[in-house]
Amino acid sequence: MVNRWVAEKNKWLHQRQPKKAGGETDDDVRGPVTSGPIPQSDTEPVRLAVRRTMKQLSGPYSPFEQYYPLEDAIELYNEIWAESSSDGYYGYQVDEASSEDLLMCKGSQIFVLKTPWHIILFILNIFLPGWGTMISASSCTHAEPNLQSKCSCGTFTDGMFQFYLAPVLFGWIWSIIFGWNLYKKGRDYSKLMR
Repeated sequence: MVNRWVAEKNKWLHQRQPKKAGGETDDDVRGPVTSGPIPQSDTEPVRLAVRRTMKQLSGPYSPFEQYYPLEDAIELYNEIWAESSSDGYYGYQVDEASSEDLLMCKGSQIFVLKTPWHIILFILNIFLPGWGTMISASSCTHAEPNLQSKCSCGTFTDGMFQFYLAPVLFGWIWSIIFGWNLYKKGRDYSKLMR
């Protein structure tokens, strides 16, 4: 996808650059602001500052020191989303309490799901406790599939526990909360991708 984007960008830039007399191109619209890649080291202060700004949900945003290539920005956003979709591991510590801090088996994850799946599986978790959770374990429903595995056994096990514990209401409530978190992550992801 990135290679196709680079090819299309270069084609567009080649068509857009008017030539001056003597074969020179117009001045750069960025002015005196420099451009360069986002540092790759996770401990680099510039990279940490860029990540912090990209993760902010509301302004005011800190201005960047320079322009960064779109490929680097997309790669960093994908890293941030991959982390946010896998931060539901058992024993994960967060600074503030959230509805994602619920009972889960080791290795279980609340995945970011493709657009219709987050709604369908939430509704399924309401009416058939655990089934939406079990289906969400399959990588075919994930918006950003994990390349290391095809199925999350921990999430599938969560769904089975939700199903078998539904008659005592604990599993049903757990299933609804899990489904709501699937829905929220999918909704936020689809808003960001617009």
